[in-house]
Order: sequence, then C-alpha cells, then structure tokens
Amino acid sequence: MFKRSLRLFELWGIAVEIHISWIIVLLLVTWSFATGVYSSGDAGTFSDAQSWIMSLLTALLLFLSILLHEFSHSVVAVRNGLPIEKITLFMFGGVAQMRREVETPVVELKMTAAGPAMTLVLIGVFYLLGLLFSSFGTLVVLFNSLAIINGIIFIFNMVPGFPLDGGRILRAIIWSRTGNILKATRIASRIGKGFAFVLMGIGILNFFISRDFVGCIWMLMIGAFLMQAADRSYKNILYREVMEKIQVSEIIKSDVVAVGLSVDLLTLVEDFFKRYNYLSFPVVKDEVLVGIVTLDDVNKIDNGRWPETKVSDLVNRNLADFTVRGFNPAGRLLHLVNTGKYDSFPVVDNYGSLIGVVARSDFEEAVRVMASAKN
Repeated sequence: MFKRSLRLFELWGIAVEIHISWIIVLLLVTWSFATGVYSSGDAGTFSDAQSWIMSLLTALLLFLSILLHEFSHSVVAVRNGLPIEKITLFMFGGVAQMRREVETPVVELKMTAAGPAMTLVLIGVFYLLGLLFSSFGTLVVLFNSLAIINGIIFIFNMVPGFPLDGGRILRAIIWSRTGNILKATRIASRIGKGFAFVLMGIGILNFFISRDFVGCIWMLMIGAFLMQAADRSYKNILYREVMEKIQVSEIIKSDVVAVGLSVDLLTLVEDFFKRYNYLSFPVVKDEVLVGIVTLDDVNKIDNGRWPETKVSDLVNRNLADFTVRGFNPAGRLLHLVNTGKYDSFPVVDNYGSLIGVVARSDFEEAVRVMASAKN
C-alpha cells in the first residue's frame, strides 16, 4: 500500500519522516536554483552540470537546516517532559508531532524559541564557512546562498502570527500574562490568518505586475496553508478546553460490536465490515479488550488468503494507540482522534473489559456543538 510518509531514521528516540510533498518541493527548489540563482550573476560562470549539482546541494542543505530547526524544538520539548513521536518534513517545512500539548507558557516559550535560535546559529555557520573557503568560488556561493536563505526563513518565521514560531512566542507571552491559552491562541491565530491574506494578496498583485505565475502560485499555496493551520490550531485548543470538562463516559456508545481472535478475514469482511460499514472493530477475548483490527490491515492481505488468515494474525495489540477509559477526560480522546488512524475508539473499565466505543463522527459532532456554545 502506498504511504504518504516515508521513515528515514530515528535519532534520540525521535523518528524522522519525509512526506511525499517534500520530494516534490526538493525537485522544485533544485530546478528554481538551477534555472535562476545559479544561472545568472556571479554564478553565471558555472557550467550547466555545476549549476544543477549546486542547486541539489543547496536544496538538501536547506532541508537539513529545517530538520535541525525542528530537532531544536523537539530536544527542548523532551527535556521539559513533552515526548515527541516524530518529525515530518513536508512541502512547507517541518513539523514535530507531540504526544500531548504544552501545559505552561514557559515551556511553550522555551520550546518555540529553540527553533529560531538554531536558525541563527546556522546563518552564522554558513557565513563562517563561506569565509573559511573563500578561495573556492563555488563553495563561497553555496554557503552564502544558504546563509541568505536561512536569514529569509528566520525573518518569515518570526512574524507574530500562528502557527509560525513568532506567533507561538506571542501566544506564550499573552498566555503568561492572561493565564488564558484560548484567548492567546485566538489572538495569535487571527494575526496568522491576516498575514496569510497579505501573502496571498502580494502573490496576486505580483502576478499582475510581473506576470510571475509560479511565484503567485507559491504565495497562494503558502498563504492557504498558513490560514488553514492557524484555524485548525485555534480549534484544537478550543476543543481541548471544552473536552477537558467532560468525561468519555458522557459520550460513549454501549451497543458495541466486537470480534474474536479466531474469526477469519473472509468472515470479518462479509459479516462485519460490509454489514456495519465501520472501518475498525475492537477485538476481545472473554470480553476483555486485546486489540483492534482495521479494514486497512485486512486489505494488506491477499484476499485469496482471507479464509485461512485469522484476526489474531494482524490485530494491533498496542492498546495505548486507540484505547480510552470511561473516566478519562475527553481531551485524551481528542489526541487519539487527531492521529487520524481509527474511526472508532474502544472504551474499557479498570479491568480492561470492553464497555463501549466512541465513534469519530459522533465525537466530532459533540465537540462542534459544545465548542459553538462556548465560543
């Protein structure tokens, strides 16, 4: 099955992945430098081969800079008790996925500031490398370009609008002064959305002035991404604030459908997936939850082997990935929903017995109703 992200390696317990969009941007950045920056001015003395090699090195070192930026966030987060599941490089940079949200503005400020601080270090490193290799014209151009690009990234990233680092720093400051993370996020998100509108407007204006179609598309895409991210970030905080005030038991469905370990996949598909139109089912043994099985898991098995393959052969037994308890605050459920892996979540009692499920759709609808009332 095709996956949108590919794991590269793991460092200090943090997995590093690249999203498929990263490969597209790598090619676009390489092409942009080869046909633009390194084909004019002082770089015009390069041959075509040198220009493309220089461009590829620039693109790779640029993404290495982004990775180091994200690792700086992650290292500080881990040192402050916030486990990081993975770092994903994608079209517009990188993102570190935390297993739980920041709980104090001080930690938020320290964690966020680490990224721009690393970028400043990289600017200095590339500038010094340019001086150190001043007798090698090609390397001077390469390192100076990387210093300038990181400088541009630093300035852009410090705009005080969420979800940029400048916006996160602003949120931490407002949060610290007001004690209200929802208010702080709302202010920073609105600034972020305003900045996104400005970017999109500049892109459109630039198209009419210089007919730069590619530049216009990039500005529109970045603006749209920032706008969506700002809106999503605020809603996540709003939902979290709402959900922390209720328990999972208040939104549970007790009419749960579960399967046994001995059920074969053909029966599972015909009698469960097709009948109930769910994408996942809890798996039980003597009424005790032992795991979960999904339609994606089944589709990885050749259908000719379904009659001989049992649920026990592919059940996910890592209960922490999908299970909640009836007394858990629903904020725990919000975290699981945000992972996007399952469409329903088994609920267990203190003894591990399955007592119900919460469907993603029902959960999201309940959150929307409560958030609307609160907002």
